[in-house]
Amino acid sequence: EVLGIDRVSLWRKLKRYGIEK
Repeated sequence: EVLGIDRVSLWRKLKRYGIEK
């Protein structure tokens, strides 16, 4: 479960970074 949440957080972070960049 923790890994799943971590994965989602990372994916969202990457998407946010991509948009910001």
